[in-house]
Amino acid sequence: MGKRNMHKVLVIIYNFLLITCRLSLLGKGDLRIAKGSTLSNCEAQHIYGKGNKIIIAEGCKLYRCSFLIKGNNNVVVIGKNCQMSKTSFWIKGNGNRIEISDDTTVGNNCQFAALEGTTITVGKDCMFSHDIRLRTSDSHSIVDNRGRRINYSKNITIGNHVWVGLESLMLKGSKVADNSVVAARSIVNKEFKDKGCIIAGAPAKVIKEDINWDRKKL
Repeated sequence: MGKRNMHKVLVIIYNFLLITCRLSLLGKGDLRIAKGSTLSNCEAQHIYGKGNKIIIAEGCKLYRCSFLIKGNNNVVVIGKNCQMSKTSFWIKGNGNRIEISDDTTVGNNCQFAALEGTTITVGKDCMFSHDIRLRTSDSHSIVDNRGRRINYSKNITIGNHVWVGLESLMLKGSKVADNSVVAARSIVNKEFKDKGCIIAGAPAKVIKEDINWDRKKL
């Protein structure tokens, strides 16, 4: 078989695998996977509603990731060259958005949960360890003595180049600025606006300032 015919065969196989992936992942909604991304054993069988979108940019590698969406006009965006393993995206309600920016890595068994029209935003080149939870809602209502709800859902924002340690919990209203580190098993429930800090504890507080971090052992 000549090189030209071999190229045609490879293109046909690639397109078949891409279409098969779309069918197995789609459920209900719009799935867009850029060329050069690899999805292995991922699923999006539990997508209910209208106008929901999952957009995966080029160069991504996703292994055993899952998407659950119940509602309308929700969006999940995964930027270029992201790597994720056993990550779950959990959305309920309308108009929610989860956006993971370029070059971010996510370890095993992490969950991104957006509810009640909220947004989870993760900046570029972030590093998540394993067993981390980000939740914009408490999932159930807390009310005052007059029956008025007091625990409304809030957005979560993670800046660029943030390292989140294992088993950390990022609750509604959390914000972590660029170049920061969230120590293992921390519970973050408020905004940390200063860049280059180590945040630790339950609840989390700043324990060191004027730092940065590197993926390499220098």
